[in-house]
Amino acid sequence: MTKYCDRCRTKYDEYLDDTIREGSRPSYFSHLINMEKWLIDNGREETTPPLANLEKKDVKRYIDILVEGGEASSANTFISVLQSYANWMLTNHKQKWMKTGGMEHLVIEQERWERIASVKRPSMEETAAGFLTLEELEKLLMTAHAQNIRDFELIWLLAWMGCRPGELRDAYRREHIVKIQSEKTRDRKTKRRIGVDAFTAKVFDSAKKHGTLAVSQQTIQNRVMGGTGGIYDKALGVHITPKMFRHTFATYMDNRCIRDNDVMKRFDIQLDDKFTKVWQGHKVGKDITHLYREYPDDLFVFIAEHKHYMLPIEKKVRACTA
Repeated sequence: MTKYCDRCRTKYDEYLDDTIREGSRPSYFSHLINMEKWLIDNGREETTPPLANLEKKDVKRYIDILVEGGEASSANTFISVLQSYANWMLTNHKQKWMKTGGMEHLVIEQERWERIASVKRPSMEETAAGFLTLEELEKLLMTAHAQNIRDFELIWLLAWMGCRPGELRDAYRREHIVKIQSEKTRDRKTKRRIGVDAFTAKVFDSAKKHGTLAVSQQTIQNRVMGGTGGIYDKALGVHITPKMFRHTFATYMDNRCIRDNDVMKRFDIQLDDKFTKVWQGHKVGKDITHLYREYPDDLFVFIAEHKHYMLPIEKKVRACTA
C-alpha cells in the first residue's frame, strides 16, 4: 500500500469489517483508495465521508483508463469492489442521509449510489486482453480435442462453468446440476449450483473418472496452454491462462442472460449481473444463502440448456467429433 493509503487506513474499516472476509480486505481497500486518489489527482477535493462526490461518469472514466492501460481484469475486479461498496452504502446509510439533510438528501444520495452500483463490466471489444473471443475459444477446443482429450475436458469445463480452477477438484454432479464449494467461502456450508446440459454432464463425468480435475494449479496452467511447448498458445497467438475462461464466461453470460425475456416468462425473474456473479461464486451480499434460494435449480438447468454462451460452440464441436 502507498504512503497515501497509510494516513487513511480507517476510512473503509466499517464497510470492510461488516462485509468482506479478512483475506480479501487489503485488495478491496486498495481498489477504493486508488479510486479516491485518482479523483484527487484529477482535481476533486478529498471528502468525508469518502467518495462523497463520486459520480457514475467518474467511475466509467476510471474504468476506461484501466482498460486502456491493459488492466482489463483489474477493471472487472474494481467494478465488483465498487458495486459491493455501493450496495453496502444503500443498505446501511439511509438513516444517516435522512438525519444529515432530510428526505431530499436521502433521495439524492440513494439515486447517486444506485447509479454507481449499476455500472457494468466493459464489453468484450473494450477488454480484448484477458478474454477469448468465441472464435478463439472454438479453435482452442478443436485443437485440444485433436491433441489431448483430457486437455479438452479441462478447458471445456473451465469455460462452461466460469469457476476458479481449484473449485473443480471437489465438484460433484446430481443430474443436470453440478455443485461446487466456492474457494472464498470455505467456512460456509452452502455450495453453489452450476447448470450443465447433457453433453457437458458427460464431459464432467469423464473428467472426474480420469482424474482430470484433481490436479495442481500449475498442472492446470500447463494443460490450458498446451504443455511446455505451448501448443495452444501458439495455435491462438495468445498466452492462455485459466482465469481467461472465467473472464470470458462473465462477459458473454451477462450479455446473454441480463433481462432475458424467456427467463422472465418462464420463471417470472428478471436476471441482472447478480445471477452471473452467484453462478461464479462472487460475494454479492451478506446473505448468500438467500440468493441461492432466489434462483431455483430449474433456472440453472434452463440457462445451461438454452442460454449458455457455449451452446453454439457445442454444436460445432459435436458435429466435428461425432
